Amino acid sequence: MKKHVITFMLIVSSLSVNAQGIKNLLSDINFDISASLSMSNCDNIYDIRKYGIAFGLDARKPILNYPNDRSTIYGLVGLHYAKRGGRITADIGDIYTYGKSLSASYIMLPVHVGYSYQFKKCSIFIDLGPQFTMMVGGEGDANDKEVELSTLEFGYSGSLGIRFKHFAFAVGSHNGLTKFGTHPNSIGEYGNGKINLKNRTEHISLIWTL
Repeated sequence: MKKHVITFMLIVSSLSVNAQGIKNLLSDINFDISASLSMSNCDNIYDIRKYGIAFGLDARKPILNYPNDRSTIYGLVGLHYAKRGGRITADIGDIYTYGKSLSASYIMLPVHVGYSYQFKKCSIFIDLGPQFTMMVGGEGDANDKEVELSTLEFGYSGSLGIRFKHFAFAVGSHNGLTKFGTHPNSIGEYGNGKINLKNRTEHISLIWTL
């Protein structure tokens, strides 16, 4: 009986330690909801910007506070939804290609490290890091059905902004390092008859801290 009591007490103690560790991990986390105006295009073919709306949820946690209590280094992980793509550049009078567009819906996961500096009534911040992206839907004009969109994309993103007590304004960008998709072409890259498309996006965001 005594042995069972000791085992039970050890289990309870272990659970208590784990619960305290989780509590410490979740402490000081701030959650941000963002709404953004995005402007995206590709580095080849679809290089005219398309405008859209993006939404996101970010979790921020301080990693290091400096002694003056003004400077903070923080980590950020987010979950965002946005449409990205572009429109085709064409010579004047080229009716067949002018105005054709391409867009895809994406779920994006940024993993950033940031720095903020606190003033009396506001703070400025900057963050940067990798971004993992998964396509959840794509569309194009009828003449662009041969465009092959990539399901997964990897790149980097960052933002710069000013934060008040419960809201912030920020500008930022995303640049794809892997291909957004491929477009059929008579010459193409590497002689394979296709042009690789890489996406880049700029955005202006309004952020609300819960």
